Amino acid sequence: MQRNEYILGNRICVIGPSNSGKSTFSEKLARKLNFPVLHLDQIAHIPHTNWVLASREETKRKHDTFIKKEKWIIDGQYKKLLPQRLKRADTIVLIKTNRFKCLFRFFKRSRLKGNHAGALLGATKGFNFRMIPWILFKQPKRWKTQMKIIEQFSHINVIKVSSFRELDEILAQL
Repeated sequence: MQRNEYILGNRICVIGPSNSGKSTFSEKLARKLNFPVLHLDQIAHIPHTNWVLASREETKRKHDTFIKKEKWIIDGQYKKLLPQRLKRADTIVLIKTNRFKCLFRFFKRSRLKGNHAGALLGATKGFNFRMIPWILFKQPKRWKTQMKIIEQFSHINVIKVSSFRELDEILAQL
C-alpha cells in the first residue's frame, strides 16, 4: 500500500470533461487504494431532484470539509473550488479525450437512467438536451482556463491520459 501512496500521493484529483470516465475511474481507484471518494456533481446538486443545483455555499462547505481529510479522491472540476483543492492535492489525473467520444458516452449513459458511477442519488431523468452544447462547445472553451489554474500549482504530479486504456493501465500498476 505504501508504494501506491508514494506514486499517486494521498490526495488525488481526477479532472476531465463530462462523460470522460472520471467517476468510473475514481470509483475503481478508491476501491484499489481504500480512499474516500467525492464526486463533485453529487455535492453541487440536490439529491432526488434530477440535477437541481445546490447553493454555492453548501457545495463549498461540503467540498472544504472533504479536502481537510488526509486521503481522498475527488472527481470533477468546478472552477471556483479548484484552487482550494489543488493547494492540498498531490496528484491530478488529467483526462483529455475527444469531445465526440464524450458525447457518445453521454448518449450511452443516458439510457442507464442514473445507474452509473457518480450518478446523483434519486435522479432518474436520463437525457438532458442541455448537455449536448455543453459537451461540444462550452466545455472545450473552459479547458484552457482550468489548465491555467492547474499550472499555478507546480507541486502537483500531473498524469495526463487520453483513453480508457491508459486509465486501466494506471489501475493495473497499483
